[in-house]
Amino acid sequence: MKKLGLSVIAAAVIAGGVYINQTQTSGTGMLEQVPADTVFFAAQVTPFPLRAQLEQYSAPVMSEQELAMMKQELEEMTQPSARFLMTWFIHYAEALTSPDRFIEDYGLADEVTGYTYSLGMIPVLKSSLAHPDKLFATLDRFEQQSGQTHEMRTLGEQQARVYPLDLDDTGEVIELWVAYHQGEATLTLGAPFLGEEQIKQALGVTLPANSLADSGEVAQLKTRNSFSSDNLGFINHKQLVTGLFSQDGNEFARQMTKLIDNPSEVVSFRNPECLSEWSAIAENWPRTSFENDYRLESGKLVVEGQMVVESYNGVIVDALTKMRGFLPDLGKGIEGPLLSAALGINADNLQSSLTTIRNQWLEQEYQCQALGEIQDELKMMPPETLGLFAGFTDGVQGMSLSIFDYALDQQGLSSEMIKRVDMLMSFSAKDPGKIVATGAAAFPPLAEIKVAPGEKKQMDQVMGQPLPQTMTVEQAGEHLLIYSGAKSEAAAQKLGTQPANPNGLFSMVLDYRRALEPMMQLLSAIEPEAAAELATYSDMDARLMMEMDVDSRGLVLSYDQKPTQR
Repeated sequence: MKKLGLSVIAAAVIAGGVYINQTQTSGTGMLEQVPADTVFFAAQVTPFPLRAQLEQYSAPVMSEQELAMMKQELEEMTQPSARFLMTWFIHYAEALTSPDRFIEDYGLADEVTGYTYSLGMIPVLKSSLAHPDKLFATLDRFEQQSGQTHEMRTLGEQQARVYPLDLDDTGEVIELWVAYHQGEATLTLGAPFLGEEQIKQALGVTLPANSLADSGEVAQLKTRNSFSSDNLGFINHKQLVTGLFSQDGNEFARQMTKLIDNPSEVVSFRNPECLSEWSAIAENWPRTSFENDYRLESGKLVVEGQMVVESYNGVIVDALTKMRGFLPDLGKGIEGPLLSAALGINADNLQSSLTTIRNQWLEQEYQCQALGEIQDELKMMPPETLGLFAGFTDGVQGMSLSIFDYALDQQGLSSEMIKRVDMLMSFSAKDPGKIVATGAAAFPPLAEIKVAPGEKKQMDQVMGQPLPQTMTVEQAGEHLLIYSGAKSEAAAQKLGTQPANPNGLFSMVLDYRRALEPMMQLLSAIEPEAAAELATYSDMDARLMMEMDVDSRGLVLSYDQKPTQR
């Protein structure tokens, strides 16, 4: 690759960083401005509550120490372009912790709209802008502090600031374009990647010959995935494959070809065989699509969404579906765990499903080097090894670990830092007792936790070694439960009545405030500086829940983030 590589990354990251929190959109003409061969697209049609997000969820991009080091590095820089980008990034990092400053300095409103997409390899970011004069005044300050200058250019009816960035003193300049037109700001990179006609497209002066409006892709993904929101987007795997493995199959490919100094260095993957074989895979896994919904409830921001790795490979989707297991429901509010992770796995189908997936990968002999290496690894994994632990996991449907409360030694003097933990471990199976009996055959101490159906056993030691606190072992319904603490006991009783029916692959819960509070108390006593660094996270009023599943669409990741105190 040319020396421009690192420069491109630096400029793109900084240009995109300011708007990383609001990749949103407005207007039905939006799709007409986005080329159909874009690799990435994300949009938010409804106004995004930016101020609410910053007030609730803003966290430092870096620690005070890291920020001080960057400022010191800035002082040592002499190159104006590097100083300009560093100044911008430092300002962004500092402004993020102050909603008023962030919104004021970048000329934004309390709610914003906008969208982002790729023009080949180059990001194009657009955002509604309430006060363009404030944004440009902020950029003027960055220029004064760094010595960087800009020039004004006119394309059609639009004017834009163009910052020629020479980051590596090679004379190769990257153009950073910043424009404003009819309430919308645009940031993108120009030369040497985009020509004038492409920049006109990025600024909305002209329209692409073939757009997303023409292709109908957005409507198709919305229908296929049953998305209800217009705040959506995608990563197009087919266009990405074409860009990586062809010479000129799309704009991404053409730009990448220009960046390659020595074609022999990439011949191992940029060849007809790799293009053909990866394209066939992409036909079955064409896209990762997502939707998001942002709304205010009692003045607090609620985020809900899902991401779908779309698949038309019925064989693999069916194999993954048969692997689905049981994920417990332990409460989604303040009564639920502060930290929880659960794995849903149908052990009875595990070997057959993994074998099916393995065999599908080995159906044809790949010529592409990377795919061939994957096949070589799979060939060294015969089907019988995939079921190596089948005897020990027979009947298992899932397992989970949930923490409801914990306390630390606040003096930091005890050899046992954790003084108390309210936690629940669960193993779900058709016959929970068989889990212990089978495991004890290989590891005899497990026999100590053997209980009959409906029985409870108190344990204060294992293998003659005392436990930090008394644990209760119980077999209830289709679950083997190990717990300690009042909240965990209540959750165990609730879980014991739930049938272990398949409902997913993986789930996670994290309540930021409750999870960090005891740790913050300890750090405040023994490491005040570290506590100060984490203060923003510990005050974050949010509860994150994620779940991975598979359905007819493909792999599905659902998530929501809600305030814990409303």
